[in-house]
Amino acid sequence: MEFKPNIYPVMYWALAYGVIAGVILFVVYLLSNYITLIWFPVFLAGVIYGGFRNYKKQRNEWTRSQGVAPQTKPVMQEFREAVADIAVASQEMMAESRQQEAAEQEEATSAPEQPIEPQEPQPPIETPPTPPAPPVPPQQ
Repeated sequence: MEFKPNIYPVMYWALAYGVIAGVILFVVYLLSNYITLIWFPVFLAGVIYGGFRNYKKQRNEWTRSQGVAPQTKPVMQEFREAVADIAVASQEMMAESRQQEAAEQEEATSAPEQPIEPQEPQPPIETPPTPPAPPVPPQQ
């Protein structure tokens, strides 16, 4: 009687590993085709989160410089305040910009225009004729 090893468990594990590898490769394929759709929300969330952290840091430094201890608030309330502060600051910047543009426009229109006087044509300057160049001796 000869020894016959049971090969079925090895075949089943090989089949399972093959299926897992195929699924992983299919997921990588989908990610490569739709990477923009997948990473754009992640990037946007990172930009928002980084901006909010920077806002909190600047706000805490500002409150400390005013002599007030910074208060910790719930995240949603602080986020709403950040959005409101940013909106107010944006409106103030737009109002300043409009005022500067209006002042520049008023300054440009209030300055009296000086008419440009036509100038008399100037006669061309005559240059004395240049003497002819001396002859070059022949080379030997």
